[in-house]
Amino acid sequence: MTDFLFNGYYGYRNTGDDVFCVVADWGSRKYWGARDLAFVATELPVLSQPAQAIIPTERRYPGQQTLSRTLSGLGARHMVYFGGSTLHSPQELWVNLLRQSLVQKVGRKSIAAAGVSVGPFKSTDGEREIRKLIGEMSYIAVRDRASFEIVKAMNVDTPVIQAFDPALLMLDVMKDSAAPVLPERATGRPVIGVSVCNVERYYGKGNLENEQRRVASVKATVKALAEEGFALRFFVFNGHAGSGDDAVTDEVIASLDGYPHVERLPYDDDPKRVYAELQRCDAIFGVRLHACILAYTAGVPFILVEYHRKCGDFLDEIGYRPEGRVGDATADPVEAARRIAKLAVGGRAAPPWTRSIQDSCEMARLNFTAAPYSEGRR
Repeated sequence: MTDFLFNGYYGYRNTGDDVFCVVADWGSRKYWGARDLAFVATELPVLSQPAQAIIPTERRYPGQQTLSRTLSGLGARHMVYFGGSTLHSPQELWVNLLRQSLVQKVGRKSIAAAGVSVGPFKSTDGEREIRKLIGEMSYIAVRDRASFEIVKAMNVDTPVIQAFDPALLMLDVMKDSAAPVLPERATGRPVIGVSVCNVERYYGKGNLENEQRRVASVKATVKALAEEGFALRFFVFNGHAGSGDDAVTDEVIASLDGYPHVERLPYDDDPKRVYAELQRCDAIFGVRLHACILAYTAGVPFILVEYHRKCGDFLDEIGYRPEGRVGDATADPVEAARRIAKLAVGGRAAPPWTRSIQDSCEMARLNFTAAPYSEGRR
């Protein structure tokens, strides 16, 4: 029987979600004594030990994916929502099947959540359904204060823990792992890491004009950095063919008109290598939230474009100084470039946040240590 089945937005070639898989694998083995793990995914990133991706890559008959997920759930002692914005709308059929009392008697012991955000809800029905689901959990550890307040207001009996984003624990993962082998890269000038993405086009009724405005602002900012002579290292955090960052990354690079000091790092399915590459940058300018979360964990100063509530929540949590924030790329691009340049030169010695990385990592560990599965709490 599988010890833990992890449920999230996995298997879509997204570095942020790949990091959740790596941390879930590492933390459940370290703190929960897990041996056999499975993930709701078609494919997995590079992990420390083998784990199962339960979704078949080929659909041979209708309902195959639902059946596969249900059977995997029945074969797991615990199902844990792990990482990301997963609790905001009614759940899939297979999850609801696992919640039935008859099914629970088969042997699946619990449902839980760790390192998640709760809300914003997509509908009143969604909020009602999520409240009911949380009420059935053995525990829930949330990654931000806003989610903590939402769950507390639900007045459920489930223990709720304010933890932090699990991606912060990549620092611990790296300490417990062999250093990845990285290629040599050009030296001689400060390096700004850049991570960009489109947003609104992937959501129903998204404001495409706002997306275009954001991308234009990002282009103007990196152009100003190029004019100052910085090397620009672009990270493709999402390599999904349909909703990834390749096209917008190429668009921003093309706007630099052949500037020679540009590198483009394609999507990499080994988050440890991505982390190590981010660590080699002098500063990060990111639209992707987890590019900046990893930068923070690595002690690399960053500026984050706040395209979603979760971005602002993270900056609030770490005490990011208001004068350094750029909103949803609404600050003047030249001024944003000036701030990034300043961080690249002296940001490690005087970072723009007030909360220590050590304290943040300690809170992130609560996703594991405060769980009823923790070896110290059984």
